[in-house]
Amino acid sequence: MLSSHVTSLDLSRKLRDAGVPQVSEFSWVKSPREEKYTLMAVSNDGRTNLLANGYDVVSAFLSSELGEMLKESIYPLPVMEHKTKKWFVPVNGWDLFNGKYFDTECEARALMLLHLISSGIINPKALK
Repeated sequence: MLSSHVTSLDLSRKLRDAGVPQVSEFSWVKSPREEKYTLMAVSNDGRTNLLANGYDVVSAFLSSELGEMLKESIYPLPVMEHKTKKWFVPVNGWDLFNGKYFDTECEARALMLLHLISSGIINPKALK
């Protein structure tokens, strides 16, 4: 299922609110007449048209897209713990999120990016 390969709607909103540029292959889209968001592939022109017609469009980032944003960061990539098959973020021998494990690499990368932005280590305006 595609939704397990992109950021959840909740994390996508947090990334948007933190100033992360809304450029991705997929987006969560909500019509002004509906209450539910749908995950879909949206081009940049399509995003512009949807926004102009009152739709809410939130980038749903792939793990690889988040990795591109984090590639200049001093923090390592998330790693999978083999016994649990869960992801965590090690930093200099300790866990950045104090033992919190994540179901997907995408979730771990998104939360790491949010942490770096909120700590002032990464400026979201400098992200591509």
